[in-house]
Amino acid sequence: MTMNRKKLNDYSLIHVSTVLALTIALVTSTFVFPMGTLMSRAQPNNGPYEPNNPGPEDGSTNVSVYQYLNWTGGDPDGDPVTYDIYFGTVSPPQKVVANQSITFYDPEDMEYSTIYYWLIIAWDNQSTPTQGPQWQFTTKANEPPNTPTNPTPENGSTNVNATADLTWSCEDPDGDSLTFDVFLGTTNPPEKVISNQTGEVYHPGLMNYTTHYYWMIVAWDTQNTSATGPLWEFTTGVKPNSPPDKPSSPSPANGATGVSLSTILSWTGGDPDGDPVLYDVYFGTTSIPAIVKHNQSGTSYTPSSLNYGTKYYWKIVAWDNYS
Repeated sequence: MTMNRKKLNDYSLIHVSTVLALTIALVTSTFVFPMGTLMSRAQPNNGPYEPNNPGPEDGSTNVSVYQYLNWTGGDPDGDPVTYDIYFGTVSPPQKVVANQSITFYDPEDMEYSTIYYWLIIAWDNQSTPTQGPQWQFTTKANEPPNTPTNPTPENGSTNVNATADLTWSCEDPDGDSLTFDVFLGTTNPPEKVISNQTGEVYHPGLMNYTTHYYWMIVAWDTQNTSATGPLWEFTTGVKPNSPPDKPSSPSPANGATGVSLSTILSWTGGDPDGDPVLYDVYFGTTSIPAIVKHNQSGTSYTPSSLNYGTKYYWKIVAWDNYS
């Protein structure tokens, strides 16, 4: 009887141990699978950062009308972010751009001495918005153009080429584009010769020689504000001399035959400057004829003692009063 009980107790021990092991295994399995499920659950989305660090700073004054707007954005989850921009002269401002990805904006065409309001709404790719605060700034007052300077010809110049161009320098402190009125003439004050030209050079064409000229420039910006330059003056030089016209239209014609013994030599002359012209006449039976008449004013010459059947050579040299 004792031996049987012992065997029974050993069996019971084995049975109990087996049940305990299965129970532990089951309990362990029960906790493993739920823990795996918790680790794979998606993280909640965070909205974009609130737009901040505005440029120009909130409340700024004297801001350029060409100022870009910029800000700092981003997203805590690293999501791509786009921005809606609200901008204008009323509060709250109207939306002017939607879904842009960069953090700056060129408002263009802002007015001087004006208060502007703006705000940014950031959106991530989960359609979650974050609105920034409303900011404002005031643009600067318009300044007139700088006074025109650096004239060419220099003020008081003499012996200026009669075909010279007029040039000057001028800028605008606000960066506005400029146009110019040009005044030029022989009286003081000079008359306006061109309006609203964009370049800093004027082509007057051929001016009078040995003449005193006055000129000045008026600069205009895009706000119809002007700056008048000083009165400048210069004197043109003496007209450059041009040589006389080349003698032409000979009579008798070059190479003529059967010419009369009483023929008169003639030609066409003149001077492009209108200067008086004198002529040297060369005439003879050699290919390099000798001078027979010096400094004559007329355009004809009567040779003497021509011979029948003889070949004659002749040429004319014209001189103006500048030699």
